[in-house]
Amino acid sequence: MNLLDDQKRINEIDKQGMYDKIIHMPEQVIAAYNNFNPHYPQNYSELDFSQIERIVICGMGGSAISGNIAQAAFGDLIPISVVKDYTIPYINQKTLVICISYSGNTEETLSCLQQAISQTPFVAGLTSGGQV
Repeated sequence: MNLLDDQKRINEIDKQGMYDKIIHMPEQVIAAYNNFNPHYPQNYSELDFSQIERIVICGMGGSAISGNIAQAAFGDLIPISVVKDYTIPYINQKTLVICISYSGNTEETLSCLQQAISQTPFVAGLTSGGQV
């Protein structure tokens, strides 16, 4: 039997449940799209992103995957770093920091959010709830 067909063996190896997260990713994307409710500002053209020289995306597990995708897709246009830790190595006033946590309570992401708020005016949080 192929390892990919042996669910019992997958569960033994995959302690963080990444297989299940990957299998259910399409449903998660559809749910996120259907639940999208933009808040302020209503007119995004009022935002001035011309000063941004770098993007840092903070998240753990499945939340970090979007950072990896953004890095692969747009990394040639602007430097993008993905942080999967409690600390952001380097940010300044020209860094956009995006903190992503499905629960909104991921310790590492909350730690990065606090650092970002104190160091740059460009901070965004993406979550389904929680403290973020």
